[in-house]
Parts: sequence; C-alpha cells; structure tokens
Amino acid sequence: MATSPELLVAYGRTFTFPEREGGRAATAELVAVPGPEVTLRSGDVLLLDAWSPDFWPQDAQVRLSPGRHPTTLGVVHLPDPDGAIWPVGCAAVLGRADLVAAWRTLVVDGEPFRADVGTGLGAVADAAAIDALRVLADDDDHMATVMDATPQGSDRLTAMEVGDGVAAVAFAPSQGSWTYPVHVGLDDEGRSVAVLVDVDWLEESNLVDSDHPATATGDAPR
Repeated sequence: MATSPELLVAYGRTFTFPEREGGRAATAELVAVPGPEVTLRSGDVLLLDAWSPDFWPQDAQVRLSPGRHPTTLGVVHLPDPDGAIWPVGCAAVLGRADLVAAWRTLVVDGEPFRADVGTGLGAVADAAAIDALRVLADDDDHMATVMDATPQGSDRLTAMEVGDGVAAVAFAPSQGSWTYPVHVGLDDEGRSVAVLVDVDWLEESNLVDSDHPATATGDAPR
C-alpha cells in the first residue's frame, strides 16, 4: 500500500522499518532537510528525468503560483548491516507543505501520474526554463557533476541553476530507476500550493504510535 502524502510530510514523527535483507528492524525520525528555493516564472511545474531530455514532456503537469518556492526533502537515517547510519530520502516537496489542507493524487490524461526517473536522477523544474534546462541536460560533464552531488538515496536536493536563479532541483531516489507517485497539495481555498514526489521508502513502514497509517484519498486533475 502506498504511503499517504500526509505521512510523507509528518516531520518529527517516528517510523518503524521492518527487518530488511541483511539488517534488523529499526526506528527513525522523519526530518525535513531544506533545499534550494526554485523560481517559477509562470508557476508551471514539470516533473522530469533530469538526464533524459529526449523524453521530457511538452506540457506542465502542475501549476503553482509564480515566484520563489521552497523545497524540502524528507529524510530518515537508518543503520546498514554493519551498523553505519545512512540517510535515505523519502519525498521531495516543492512549495509550502505547511499550507496544505488536502493532498490529491496528480492525474494526467485520466490516469494517476508517476514521475519517470529512468536515469536515477529526477527533477522538479520550472516549465518556463525548459529550453535552458535542456542545454544543461545535454551537457554530460555538467550532469555528471549533478549526479555526483546527488548520490542515490542521498539526503539532499541539488540546484540546477539557470542565469542567476534556480530553475530546478534534482533528487536521486534510493530505489533508483523507477516511476514514482506524485501528489498535489491544496490549501483551504483549493489552490495548489505544493507538489510532492513520493520515492517509496516509507511504503512498508508504520508510525510507532499507530497501527493504521492514513491512506491517500482523492485525485488532482491536471
């Protein structure tokens, strides 16, 4: 069962993770790691495979208000079989999760949308900067630098700068190449104020103080 977006932004809550291959069960707090602010010139947002511009969509999937928006990566710190502690990114958020009154699954063309991260490096981007971002994505040396700064499952969002601003943030899911659920956060007046990419790590976990995690309800058409 997919994790509800409400839990993916439940920063400060403690989760239990079942025993994993070669490891033991663990508990970990979900912490919010701030990322770079992204400037949306038109408010339109694209969810991209950052290093695969040939497959980028032509149309924006989400619209927020124009302007600068915060980004946040939800992170848990888990032990590996040798006892070392590793950070694991759980969900990337563009916008103000604290203003969200309800989350809705993003629906595009009548189907739940999933962000395709075939190269293992995803991005949440300003649609108005697509041409400039395409130049960056075609520069293998530049993208190798972005990949190095954002290792798989890392605890950071990496800025992709265009001119004097940040036009996108890159993230590297711990599950690697896959497709990931996307949710849109609506405020009390029904305006879109946040977009969240669920990178699946909390899917099999439970809150320490709850045997019944909430499930996502409703859809947000494009």
